[in-house]
Amino acid sequence: AGEAPSIGLQLLAYLVLTSAEVLVSVTGLEFAYTQAPTKMKSAVMALFLASTALGNLFTALVNLLITNADGSTATSDVAYFCFFVALMFVVAVAFVPFAYTFREQTFVQGGEDDPRPHEVETAAAVGQPQQQWRAGGAPCSRGVKHVDSVSS
Repeated sequence: AGEAPSIGLQLLAYLVLTSAEVLVSVTGLEFAYTQAPTKMKSAVMALFLASTALGNLFTALVNLLITNADGSTATSDVAYFCFFVALMFVVAVAFVPFAYTFREQTFVQGGEDDPRPHEVETAAAVGQPQQQWRAGGAPCSRGVKHVDSVSS
């Protein structure tokens, strides 16, 4: 049923698909990381990766359901891809209300919402080169002093 594509076309297809996957994954992971509060970064990243796994599981289930006992498929290639196009359209439309009401917040490690006492700022920021300062009040390891022990 049709001609076999050359190896060059197959490599080009893999190159485009792999590049797209890398770009989408990096963007999604960065968004998940910056939008998660500090104490929930690991959980949100795990949920992002779990959503990818569930998507792959769904695709495998669809493939299992449309495969005949002899290994052939019960649908044509066009119907198969049209199903996924329609599914992506439905999901995109369902996502619009969420995207419209979403308010971006950035939670970066070491930011105001980060309660960890080990976050440091450079000593140059407080006018004393060669030392580092951190919030808290007591000295810490390796000669690092806390911010509120600094006199202006």
